[in-house]
Amino acid sequence: MNPETMITGPGVTRWIVFGLAIGLTYCVSDPKSHEAIVANAQQVKEITSKALNYTVATEISEVTWVGTKPTGRHNGIIPISEGKISTEEKQIIGGAVTLNLNQIDILDLPTGSEDYAKLNNHLKSIDFFDVATYPKALFEITDVTDIKKNDRWLKEAKKGEFFIEAPSHLVTGNLTIKDVELSITFPAKIEFSDNLIHARAKFNIDRTKWGVSYNQESKFVDKAKDGLIYNTVNVGFDIKAKSTK
Repeated sequence: MNPETMITGPGVTRWIVFGLAIGLTYCVSDPKSHEAIVANAQQVKEITSKALNYTVATEISEVTWVGTKPTGRHNGIIPISEGKISTEEKQIIGGAVTLNLNQIDILDLPTGSEDYAKLNNHLKSIDFFDVATYPKALFEITDVTDIKKNDRWLKEAKKGEFFIEAPSHLVTGNLTIKDVELSITFPAKIEFSDNLIHARAKFNIDRTKWGVSYNQESKFVDKAKDGLIYNTVNVGFDIKAKSTK
């Protein structure tokens, strides 16, 4: 892979899928993807002076979301404010990515349209992310290990919009949303090329574990009822970072 192409190429591929909160007119199921393992927050390792540090190229990196309800999907992006990755001998030992929830974007609705404004404002409201109180989300890496041959994560991986084909590593980190901090573990494909790192992942989480509970499934007896929003949200990382050395 050409390093310059990674940084100056056509940009990060956006998921052309549907998403969260307001629907179309047909029945939609949850995205089929890896289910992240959720646990109590883990201790973040101290980074020593021996580490090689990489800075996330925020202009070509992104975090994506896809959410569904019985009658439709929406999808979008949460911009990255800043990020870093630390390595020793081409092994990731730590890092953090800060997300700007104030600038959450919707890709499947025309920017400037009434529907876009309505959904965008709703996502920023107290019903969802409450950005006036919690303008940022944070992901801090606590552990990265190689995926072993015949591991279940490799068996689950397959071609499709909600999967990363042939993941190489298992990433664990603390995800903080609305002051709720939980550990998540998910498969990712991580590539090193000269002074660059390219990390990609797609996985599902239950939004209600982070207090994003508007119209959650438990409030509805009829799971096909309009207004219900599925708890499962598909999250994607497409991160490019360049060495600061």
